[in-house]
Amino acid sequence: MAPVRIASAITGALLTMGIAMGLGAQPDITNTLWATRDESRPGASGEIRVLGATPYDSFGWSFGVCNDPTVAQVVEVHQGATTATVNGGDPPDFEHLELYADGWTSGVVISFLGLHVLPASRCHEFYVVDYAAVGPAGTSTPLTFCTTLGTPPTAVVYVYGGASIVPATHAGEIAIVDAPYEFIAPREQRVYAGTGSTTFAASIGARQYDAPFIGTSGASFSLAYDTGRLVALSFSPAGPVAKLTGGPDYFAITEFPEGLAGSVVYDMLGVESIALQRVSDLITVQFETTLDDLFGDYFELRWADGIGVPFVVNQVDAGSTSNGPVFRHGFVRIVHGSGVAYLRGDCDRNGGIAIGDAIESLQHLFSGLAVFCLDACDADGDGALNIADPLYSLNFGFLGGPPPPAPFPSCAVGATMLGCDSYPCP
Repeated sequence: MAPVRIASAITGALLTMGIAMGLGAQPDITNTLWATRDESRPGASGEIRVLGATPYDSFGWSFGVCNDPTVAQVVEVHQGATTATVNGGDPPDFEHLELYADGWTSGVVISFLGLHVLPASRCHEFYVVDYAAVGPAGTSTPLTFCTTLGTPPTAVVYVYGGASIVPATHAGEIAIVDAPYEFIAPREQRVYAGTGSTTFAASIGARQYDAPFIGTSGASFSLAYDTGRLVALSFSPAGPVAKLTGGPDYFAITEFPEGLAGSVVYDMLGVESIALQRVSDLITVQFETTLDDLFGDYFELRWADGIGVPFVVNQVDAGSTSNGPVFRHGFVRIVHGSGVAYLRGDCDRNGGIAIGDAIESLQHLFSGLAVFCLDACDADGDGALNIADPLYSLNFGFLGGPPPPAPFPSCAVGATMLGCDSYPCP
């Protein structure tokens, strides 16, 4: 059966289900769909997210996302945190995903009986999409929400209250960049239990792609975000920068109206340097945000040269050369909920991270072993369970890789993106 015909049938069924239900009072939210941005080296892989905002309770959705297949090709589409739990903590009763040469489509019925809905929110995470960068350096492709995939085409709609609503859409982008280093912006998902202000820490990192791994002497950063809604309270050295003898000789990061910018010099005399052979946190930022309602929020963190006075260019200094990096853009997604206390990475729930956690995660993925806290098994904190999670645990436990994101190293309330039925926090 053609995926677009399925999506058309979905729209009709949802319209019928929704006729009897009024839309109710509308919060200050616009119907929206958007895709994120990413950069990759030629031949490498990456990921983007498809997100949305809805002012009403919705029964489902359908849309297509188009891209230039000579630049990037979709490899796999994973359920995002919202889709994986939208049906009372479970995936939708019906979901049809179809991959094409130049994009993909989604059609969803949340609950055949109308028992569960997509609630009003500013920050639904629908899908995480893996892609292969097949184009040469210097090329890019927009990720547009389109109505050209399938015959007849898949509609781009939310369905609720007896109406099929076409949302505003914002295209993402995949760019192919050839550079020796990568800058990594925070990708944070946080639970927010009420209204008012909340603070949290996030890390800015970097890595070198290929050997030989030469010592770097410093770096400059320029990261854009909405400073009217997300405020940086403080900046501090992290990871290998914090471990330098006496700390870095120069550390000046400042928030400007467009975002944060500044530079770090490790050792003015060149005695100490830092090799970035693995992902390393370099800066910790303490953020604060304020929410006036319970509908969550989403903030894009986008690398962009030109912030600051004088303006700052993103680069890594190594020896006598300066190199512009590949940008891994980030985000902060805040969802409302009471939260569940757990320790990220502790899949077997024994209070720490060891080889048993990787084994438990593998058995769940490939043998169907039931686990009681899926979020604890999500070692890399990306909101999805896959082979990357046990590998992340092993890399941290045995090879000195980065630690799991919060909640870690102590048991604490964290975002319940996948579900956590129980966890024995001390």
